[in-house]
Amino acid sequence: MCGIAGIVSLGAAPAPSREALLRMAGALTHRGPDELGLYRDALAGLAHARLSIIDLASGQQPMADALRTTWIAFNGEIFNYLELRAELSALGHRFRTRSDTEVIVQAWHAWGERAFERFNGQWAVAIWDSVARRLVLARDPTGICPLYLCPHGGQLYFASEVKAIFAANPAIPRAFDPAGIEQTFTFWSVVPPQSVFQGIEERSFEVRVGHPLRVRPPFLPGSRVAPRSDTRHAGQRICRGIADYRLFGFARYKVGQSRCCPLVRHRRQRSGHLLGHVGVDVGRDPRRVGDRRQAPPAQAGHGAARVQHPPPPARRA
Repeated sequence: MCGIAGIVSLGAAPAPSREALLRMAGALTHRGPDELGLYRDALAGLAHARLSIIDLASGQQPMADALRTTWIAFNGEIFNYLELRAELSALGHRFRTRSDTEVIVQAWHAWGERAFERFNGQWAVAIWDSVARRLVLARDPTGICPLYLCPHGGQLYFASEVKAIFAANPAIPRAFDPAGIEQTFTFWSVVPPQSVFQGIEERSFEVRVGHPLRVRPPFLPGSRVAPRSDTRHAGQRICRGIADYRLFGFARYKVGQSRCCPLVRHRRQRSGHLLGHVGVDVGRDPRRVGDRRQAPPAQAGHGAARVQHPPPPARRA
């Protein structure tokens, strides 16, 4: 989980200030405690709070293409980035890092908006083309990664969390939206583009400086993944387990530990990565997880850890 934020000046508004971008990034450090990065020009500014998962050494953001004209701030993970990287390399694209972030940049250059159709994963991404003066804000098809935006005072503010937008400019109104509150208590969530704050929406957007704002659909045509129920598909599409750290799987109930963890372990053993699993004992609770009969077998590249919960207090007669 990382945090992205940014400001784009829509007309005669001044350039985004460095101080405002720093405040936005600072409001997101709990999402990305490892690194903070900024990009700023006369029209746009991007901020990124990084939680380092892939390419720890050279995956810093905001990231630019080789010409330093296209910049990206990205939250999420593209599960099939290795396959896309190979496809893009075959087309002649050259990579300077091992990150999935650079794959998004190169895919954008190769396929434009159609690139999003090829992504399997979860993402909230801001792509700024400083030559075309165009900003694209895009989310994954199911909206897993949050992305809020707020036009105010001739500028467009966007961020992974509303608090970062409020931190950027104290003049932005802070008022609840009754419609968003009603949806929250009815559905336990708002229905995008609604949010619980007035003047703030959660959606994809496109901005061309000097042109009207364009609302983008929540997903692009063709980006839906056809449902399949076989466990092999689950291991390939869901339980990817790609990271430059040792990965542990946590499952509350036996089905997760006995099905998902072995699938992830199989992929990571093939790639030379390590996998561990965490079992949780919850005293006398008959639903306890971590049953040794369901635990993944001890094999090379596999470790285990156990977390002991105290038994529940005895009930009084």
